[in-house]
Amino acid sequence: MRLWLATGHDGDALFHDDAGLPAAFAAHGVEATPRDWKRIGPDGTPVLIRTPWDYAQHVPRFLAWLAELDGAGTPVVNPTDVLRWNLDKRYLLDLEVNGHAIVPTRAVRSLDQAVEAAGRAGWTDAVAKPVTGGGAEGLHRIRDGRLEPIAAIGNPWGAAGATGRVLVQPFLSQVQEGEWSLFFFGGAYSHAVRKMPASGDFRVQEEHGGTTRAAVPPASVVEAASAIVADVPEAVYARVDGVEVEGRSRLMELELIEPELYLRHAPDAVDRFAAAVARTLQKR
Repeated sequence: MRLWLATGHDGDALFHDDAGLPAAFAAHGVEATPRDWKRIGPDGTPVLIRTPWDYAQHVPRFLAWLAELDGAGTPVVNPTDVLRWNLDKRYLLDLEVNGHAIVPTRAVRSLDQAVEAAGRAGWTDAVAKPVTGGGAEGLHRIRDGRLEPIAAIGNPWGAAGATGRVLVQPFLSQVQEGEWSLFFFGGAYSHAVRKMPASGDFRVQEEHGGTTRAAVPPASVVEAASAIVADVPEAVYARVDGVEVEGRSRLMELELIEPELYLRHAPDAVDRFAAAVARTLQKR
């Protein structure tokens, strides 16, 4: 069986954390080849979405590509309906309706409305982010009614320029104490990492100076993350990002499109991931 590993951030190159994937898939009878998603056509080869980290700058093209794969009956992991749902961070509100604890969230139509939304919610310190994108790009801080852009490493507004829509959330000081990322393959918990921001910052991404280490989360954090993943049973892989607030885990993001999996922090995780994907492909 052949499989495309959809990349894009660095062309056809695999991200260093994914370097072991071809060998891991080969052990399960799958020939996995990385290729920029913009060069993958509906040729009958299944597609595993891995690191198309430029999709947020090409959202219409990305959605059209998914539709093209759908139209040809190409198997995609995660499934395209899951990807489309997860592309818009307003999915958090869906999960809240289902009873999951999330970071309090308001959705507004534009950045201009973010300050007003924070004020109505009583948040004197808040953050605003585009509904589509990642890596803390397009992030703004709202303090005492003032909007402060946070320096970005690439596109200063991600995809929000296309949609205009923004999420507003209270600033949680607990993020500076560490954020959890838990990974699930085939619905089963695999491993976790703890992310810490650099001194004086609150962004935990490594490109912003944050650090990441393997860690064992409290049972309550695993339980909360497992319940969230169970609500999206079609997802073959998932990353649950959250923070503990007054002893309760609150969801920050559920990453189902192109999450970094931090396989390097769990030696057996690469095989668990490949096995879960291979099982899914064999059923289709």
